[in-house]
Amino acid sequence: MEEEKPKHKGGRRQKKKREIKNAPVVHHTPLKRNIPVYDVIIGEQVERVHCTSPTGVAL
Repeated sequence: MEEEKPKHKGGRRQKKKREIKNAPVVHHTPLKRNIPVYDVIIGEQVERVHCTSPTGVAL
């Protein structure tokens, strides 16, 4: 009777594929940025932009 040799499981690339395939999925919470909101243009200018837009719909 012949002894069975352990099967070759592959090289570095295949080992990496197995590690990636079996890796747990980690979900991170969204970042909370403390960026202040600035009004760049005043309301009148926003209305002018909307009036001159192709749709021509004013706010």
